[in-house]
Amino acid sequence: MVQSRALETEGTVVTIKREERILNLLSALLAASTPLPFAEIRGRVSGYDDHASREAIEKRFDRDKSDLRKLGVPIEYIAEDEYGGSGYRVQKELYFLDEIRFTMEEGIVLAALQRAAETGAAVGEGLRSALGKIGVDSPLSEPLREWAGEQQLLDPRLPPDNRSEMNVLAALAEALAGRRPVRFSYYTLRTGTVSERTVEPWGIGYFHGNWYLVGRDRDKSEERVFRTSRIGGEVQPQAAEDYEIPADFNLRDCVGVPPWRYRDGPAETVTIRFAPDIAWMIEDNLQSGQSFEAAPDGSGILRLEVTEPAALIPFVAQYGPDAEILGPAAIRDRIHRHLLEVISRCES
Repeated sequence: MVQSRALETEGTVVTIKREERILNLLSALLAASTPLPFAEIRGRVSGYDDHASREAIEKRFDRDKSDLRKLGVPIEYIAEDEYGGSGYRVQKELYFLDEIRFTMEEGIVLAALQRAAETGAAVGEGLRSALGKIGVDSPLSEPLREWAGEQQLLDPRLPPDNRSEMNVLAALAEALAGRRPVRFSYYTLRTGTVSERTVEPWGIGYFHGNWYLVGRDRDKSEERVFRTSRIGGEVQPQAAEDYEIPADFNLRDCVGVPPWRYRDGPAETVTIRFAPDIAWMIEDNLQSGQSFEAAPDGSGILRLEVTEPAALIPFVAQYGPDAEILGPAAIRDRIHRHLLEVISRCES
């Protein structure tokens, strides 16, 4: 409780500013473990301890109490608590915000934003400061935060002519609302090539930090999912057509499915071993259809169903030597050959 009296210098009382007095009152109410009666506030809380009359100090207290309530501070009067006391208290359960807890995915997004702010992105000083403060609550260790920031900023999978993703999303949303097919260049991760696609948009969804377009690929005559960050150049709306979106279409059935399950057909169980430094992170972020077995040394085995083995490449490669595909041998060898080809192209 703030109990310092008004300062007196050679008989003159030093007046406390209104803002400071109100903060002193709030501090006293928050610090009190039991309801605080006006009799204790008067004469003990700085700003209410001068030589004014009881009536004047009570009016001052009522004004300050009203101002705090207008600011959203939930002050209530307790006529009698369990110990027989009465007085004023702040409802702390309503006043204090819940503790911030970030998921691993949110921690990675936060790391990317912080990294962007540090490298000269056009963000205000207020946002840069806020990112630094909330970053203290990140579940990622410092090395992982640095890694996540670099990976998100320097994503080699994006085509070189990729324009602002927000512009892409705006064009896709407009086309979807007007039932207009769109044409765009798309980078296919599996083949490493860019091709032209003509798509009838069915829906746009967000999952794990990425936006996705779901629609019918006219060239392939089948439903496809496109990650919008891999759309390059401009999205070109085509002539308006009254195409139909299937009545049984559900965006949630398409967005949120891991890329290694995009294709229909029989699935294979792939086993991946993760080193102790990151095994806990994998275990904390299991998705439907995955299982994890922890080992005594802190490492762990992830088992997941796969219909599109090539889509596992970026998932495994991002962990470097901390991830090892144990089987099946055919998938392990296929991904190993692909990574060797990538290294060879980079070296040349």
